[in-house]
Amino acid sequence: MCQQPLHEARTPEFSAHAEPPPQQRTVNFLTELAEYTPRVWAMPLIVGLNVLVFVAMVATGVSPMEPGAQTMLDWAANFGPRTLDHQQWRMLTSAFLHFGIFHIGFNMWVLWQLGGLVERLVETSASWSCTSCRSGGSVASLLWNPLVVSPERRERYSACAARCSVSSCGAAIRFLWAS
Repeated sequence: MCQQPLHEARTPEFSAHAEPPPQQRTVNFLTELAEYTPRVWAMPLIVGLNVLVFVAMVATGVSPMEPGAQTMLDWAANFGPRTLDHQQWRMLTSAFLHFGIFHIGFNMWVLWQLGGLVERLVETSASWSCTSCRSGGSVASLLWNPLVVSPERRERYSACAARCSVSSCGAAIRFLWAS
């Protein structure tokens, strides 16, 4: 079997069919994705709603660093006895509550980074279904421990948009893995 030397194989015809380096492939992918879906609106809206709720909480006197259990209950945190007693709306509202500036900052940063990508990859209607994981997370929280609000143990509260961030991350991984 005769092999051509490498310098002879690099003809213009060969170079035209060669695959670009990884960095260029990433740039090409993101460029094509932005051309296909020039605007995303669902994830920026969700981020805006989360920030709006947090600002409203702080404006009414809630601590921006560490809100208390009763405050979170007043703002509709997911708490089994209340949620299961005709206040099912808490499963959705709890997804917009955060336990301080660092909590909302990190969650919204992740959502901002991944949410637009997911919205472009799976289209807006499907990205809304990813955000419905918020309510699914609330149901899981109720099943795991329905008595989640405790003034002494902050980690037992049930609130936050991390469910949306995590579901966006999962959707991005699933889509890219399948591609």
